[in-house]
Amino acid sequence: MAESGEFDIVCRAVDGDGVGGLVDIARLAGWGRPVVAVFEAAAPELVAEAFAAGADACLELGADPRVVVAQVRAVLRRAGAYDAGAPGSSGVLQVGDLVVDVDRCEVQRGGWWYR
Repeated sequence: MAESGEFDIVCRAVDGDGVGGLVDIARLAGWGRPVVAVFEAAAPELVAEAFAAGADACLELGADPRVVVAQVRAVLRRAGAYDAGAPGSSGVLQVGDLVVDVDRCEVQRGGWWYR
């Protein structure tokens, strides 16, 4: 799905030694896709390697939601896919049938809202 170009941003989980995730990050970055690396435990050496491979941002799974939203918006803004000052803009992100309203802290999937 990440290769399709259908999405404005790609998040890639990087686990353990990170080898597979780092290869994927480099490939996605090479295609011009903004990439956020996500770590269960963000060891400094692994985060540095992810940035070197082409990651645009790095987050830990337990990161505060406000930090996650700020990082994703920053990456999208640099990629030209998010304009915080656009009229009518909102904190709504949509991928397929998954809708995340970060301003209201709600998620919708398959027509069902979760709070």
